[in-house]
Amino acid sequence: MDLAIQICLGFCGLLLLALVLKEPTMSLPEFVNEYSSSLLWVPHERVLEQADNGDIILLASPNKVIEFFAESPFTHVCLVFRDYETKGCRGNRIPYAWDADVGQKSRAGPRVMRLEDKLKRYRGGRFCAWKRLQGRRPPTTQFLSVLPSYFEYDIDVTFVRWFLCRVLARVPCASVRRLQAFLDPSHLKLIFCSELIALTLQKFGILQKHVSATAVSPGDCYENRLCLEDNYGYGSAFFFSRVKKKRNHRHK
Repeated sequence: MDLAIQICLGFCGLLLLALVLKEPTMSLPEFVNEYSSSLLWVPHERVLEQADNGDIILLASPNKVIEFFAESPFTHVCLVFRDYETKGCRGNRIPYAWDADVGQKSRAGPRVMRLEDKLKRYRGGRFCAWKRLQGRRPPTTQFLSVLPSYFEYDIDVTFVRWFLCRVLARVPCASVRRLQAFLDPSHLKLIFCSELIALTLQKFGILQKHVSATAVSPGDCYENRLCLEDNYGYGSAFFFSRVKKKRNHRHK
């Protein structure tokens, strides 16, 4: 049997097994409803005022398939950096979102968008989370030098590479390493949100180089499962709403 067919059949079998054995992921509205009183809440205005270079913003899509593969109530992740609103280093330094996504009145794939616009236009749930980088923040000049290298990539709307890399990470052998190399985004010019953020953090020297960026999920970002270099970390998640809340939450 052709090797490619064997790989496809094996993948289908593993996916079916995962669907059978894995417990359903709690959606973000369900998660918030269950744990609201124990979560740390901030107004979204504070996020726009204080989010800085290297911070992570987590969002949620109502898509159950994405929830399953993300292994978290959060299904999307973006990285924040600040830059001047106008050229020539004048005006206010405003927060921008660096991510790989579709829609929201912007190009598909890796793109830069004002964080305020990202939060307004995102087609998903209204609850989000903000995680602040602990350690030396990468300067904006470093962001601007790294980002263009990914603009030629297309958005990867499937989860095949992510799922295979999660499975193959547990099987260290030469054949598996060759397949992992084939799945590398630089080979296929395809990329998804958490993969882009992981690669960017690696270039900044924040995420350890041995980590497979393709295997990283939004859940890893939320649960602090990222293998960061010494002197780096992400603190507790601050929850906020993209729209004005109708009920009172405890603010920190």
